Amino acid sequence: MNTPLRIFVLLSVLFCSAAVAQTNPDGSLKPLVGQWIGQLKPVEAVSLTIVFRFEAGKDGTIAGFLDVPDQGAKGLPVTEIKLADGQANFKVAVGTIEYAGKLSGSRISGVWKQNAQEWKLDLVKGTYEPPATAVTIPAETMKKLLGRWTGKVGPLTVVWRFERNASGKYTVFLDSPDQGAKDIPVSKAAMIDGRLVLTVALVSGEYIGTLSGNEINGVWTQGGMPTPLNLTRGK
Repeated sequence: MNTPLRIFVLLSVLFCSAAVAQTNPDGSLKPLVGQWIGQLKPVEAVSLTIVFRFEAGKDGTIAGFLDVPDQGAKGLPVTEIKLADGQANFKVAVGTIEYAGKLSGSRISGVWKQNAQEWKLDLVKGTYEPPATAVTIPAETMKKLLGRWTGKVGPLTVVWRFERNASGKYTVFLDSPDQGAKDIPVSKAAMIDGRLVLTVALVSGEYIGTLSGNEINGVWTQGGMPTPLNLTRGK
């Protein structure tokens, strides 16, 4: 993607479309319902959290979704779901992804296939919770920041979200809705010499700005290239 934000992702193309609900007349897919979480290592120095989500409809059908939260990918439809004799097989058309594994209780031991390459990927049933951001911001300032802040990096809309997770810890995320990227984790959030500093390690980016009421005026820097970025609180 050749854009000012330059979000590089494993899946190459990010967009959300309707999942293909699988009929489930015999209930054979029911053991899959829930979240399945694992760590994919496409290269030695990179570990990506993978989350498969399977949801049961009122009519008994099963719909599946793939999230890659480390890359801001969420809700990619699982277009094929199979479970027979303990063997699970999933396909995701976006990214040409296939996953095959052996189900045993709350664990699936298997292989992720993409673009003629294979990597081992074991999934465990559970609930994914985004990691807390390393925050060194006074509590009084964090209260002022909680919510959504929107601005433009060149032609792209970006949204910074200051939130609390289920454990009550502060989390900060970057969304790039024009690119279909959501929940990109902000690794560090700090106040340094009166300025807000947000570090996004995933895309090698940093934002430095000055908070004034419902505005933050500053600069986004990525790949050594600074771009003005002024934010406004709100939707």
